[in-house]
Amino acid sequence: MRKVAGLCLAMCSSPALGSCSRDESVAVSAPKAALSQPASSVRSALVEAPVSTLSAKELLAPVNALRAGGVGCDGRPTRLLPALKWDERLTSVAEAHARDMVQRGYFNHESPDGTSPRDRARKAGIKGPLEESLAWGPRDAADVLEAWRLSRSHCNTLLRSTASAMGATQAIDRKDKRVWVALVGLSQVDLQREIP
Repeated sequence: MRKVAGLCLAMCSSPALGSCSRDESVAVSAPKAALSQPASSVRSALVEAPVSTLSAKELLAPVNALRAGGVGCDGRPTRLLPALKWDERLTSVAEAHARDMVQRGYFNHESPDGTSPRDRARKAGIKGPLEESLAWGPRDAADVLEAWRLSRSHCNTLLRSTASAMGATQAIDRKDKRVWVALVGLSQVDLQREIP
């Protein structure tokens, strides 16, 4: 397990499989006292009501700056990447998952009832590949983005050449604990409703 100061991270990439297995998830935990406690402590810290959610649209500009910077995740020069578009439907799916994690006290791509990011997107009428990144703990978008940038799998998601859209949110409980969820739609994502 890799350490990144200040937060817990998880990443899921499921463009073809439709669900996330433990092998596809990357968990990064922080050394801070509150985050170095057992998972049950994280779970109990998250289970607080009421839950409020806020759009994390402030992530879009710095993500696009990162994509336009010409520097890859490994620090080597790379081609400039097109800007991601903000997508409210991806944000709505992210918001529902963030709220569910806080209300039910878990931190995972897969919900306790087995629902995957792909399942949640399909239910919202979004088809095509996407990737989901999670973070628990950071108080602002700059900290989340920095942690994701330092995590190879999260950075690769943000700098994927096929990425075309992004939606993100944070859920906040009454004790100000925060869960961040970002969904990145890849170029094959059809943001129109599926035709039955």
